[in-house]
Amino acid sequence: MQHPSLQRIYSDAKVADLVRRRHSPTNHLLFWLVLPVDDERALAFWSSITDDLAILEERGSFDAFREKMQLEEKERFSSWRTELWFAAWLSRNGVLVTFEPPVGNRRPEFVTDTTPLTWWEVKSPLELEQQRSEQAAVNDVQRRLREIPEPFVLSIVRAKLSLGDVPGAVKNIRSQIRAFAQADGEPPARLESGGLIVEVSSRTKHRSTGFLGTTSFGYVFGNEHAEQIGDKIASAVPQLPEDGAGVVVIDRTLSDWNDEEDAIGACFGPVVLQMRGYDIHVVRSGGFFRPGGATRVSAVVSYSRHPMHWEGEYELLVIHNPFARVPLPEDLFRFPGVRHLRPVDHPDGDGSFRLTITGDGIAEEQV
Repeated sequence: MQHPSLQRIYSDAKVADLVRRRHSPTNHLLFWLVLPVDDERALAFWSSITDDLAILEERGSFDAFREKMQLEEKERFSSWRTELWFAAWLSRNGVLVTFEPPVGNRRPEFVTDTTPLTWWEVKSPLELEQQRSEQAAVNDVQRRLREIPEPFVLSIVRAKLSLGDVPGAVKNIRSQIRAFAQADGEPPARLESGGLIVEVSSRTKHRSTGFLGTTSFGYVFGNEHAEQIGDKIASAVPQLPEDGAGVVVIDRTLSDWNDEEDAIGACFGPVVLQMRGYDIHVVRSGGFFRPGGATRVSAVVSYSRHPMHWEGEYELLVIHNPFARVPLPEDLFRFPGVRHLRPVDHPDGDGSFRLTITGDGIAEEQV
């Protein structure tokens, strides 16, 4: 291995077993282990992991992460990577961590030596089930239409169908393409079969066969992602002590569509417009943070290292719970690259509040 310390995690027998099961659709770990040693992605990925393990070695990082780092599924793979990153990030900022402290019969990821102590739990939401199902269908359509004998460039306009319906829909589309070619049809033309819509965009210029070009469609969302994140926060609560300061990390890295506003909406509720006399007020309600509820969660950390989300190395926002049993002090976790969101009572004294973001050079930003 390029990084000898990884041999303490991945034995030759483990790697051989992964290779033997290389066709498994859940074997995400193997992809990263078999990349060439000079691959830039692999080098950056494993270098960052071994650096994080090394800085935490005195805290027992290799023992704490050995079993987790052998998990293969994409969600669990991302979860332990985020857990390790946060522990190392805190350590680099002078905060000691203890892995898997007992909380009754549960064990959160780690506890810090801060005042107050903070117990951390990481959750990694995936894309919504509907999106994942549709994406699987799109991937299969793309595979089946990658090349066609007719000299046309195709594009997928819509693929609202189940994975099981793809073979029949594509077969029908292929028949329509063949008939279109036999009739000397001229693009553009739109072909439909069930929930599949394919456009014949143009004729190919330098080849006698055709191929699939762009895939141009998107999604329209309501509050589904905020609700999903709220469910993830709720699932973390049992891991946290009732009388302690709990921190739930929502790692949005695996989702293209979960954004920072969804995390804020999960905590404080979605933005709605409300008429008060002749004035329109922007308010939030129905979030996870509320009086008497979720009091063991002192903060939710919205985090992503997905390139769609961050401008620098990562995106990190600490969303503070004003109803927490143990609120976090103003100066806790004020590190470079960190922003903090807190509610501030509205000056008109009507019980409403505004959300402000501070930190990392931001004086105050309202959201």
